[in-house]
Amino acid sequence: MPHGLWTPESRPCQAQAVATNSPAVTAKTLGAWLIKGSLGVYPADTFIRTRLSTVTGWCLRKSYRTDLIKPGQPVLFWISGASKTHPAGLYAQGQTAGRATADVADDEWVDPAGRGQPKLIMPVKLRPLAAPVLRSDLLQHPSLRQIEVLRMAAGSNPSFVTPADLVALHSAWPQVTVK
Repeated sequence: MPHGLWTPESRPCQAQAVATNSPAVTAKTLGAWLIKGSLGVYPADTFIRTRLSTVTGWCLRKSYRTDLIKPGQPVLFWISGASKTHPAGLYAQGQTAGRATADVADDEWVDPAGRGQPKLIMPVKLRPLAAPVLRSDLLQHPSLRQIEVLRMAAGSNPSFVTPADLVALHSAWPQVTVK
């Protein structure tokens, strides 16, 4: 698809960019991509009930980060919001299944206005965590309380964790096994 299709109006699922002098993530500082979904925007509740078998890709905001995506990179899936049944936190893990590509949002979108609209999609293969790693628990961890998704909840999608963050996640929550 032509680059001109990526306007703010055609990306309702994506947060606004924050300008910085240097990139927050590089190939060397990437431990895992962290993709975010909200129960009010995405059908995350359905994804959880189906054990994420229907998730093959995730909508991203076009940025320098999307150019860093390659097949086989670790991915963590975060659910945002204040749901009592699915509190904010990490719910799945897996790998990228290819580079981010232009596609069209399918019928699973909660917001009917987003269906059929051009999106940038990261192909993924996800599997649910045996138990979620909740935001409330991450906030108590001495180093993980500083991860980007906690510092800037409305930040970029994809977000990321560093290699050191990924080691800390493995250490504190053994159900996080993605490498």
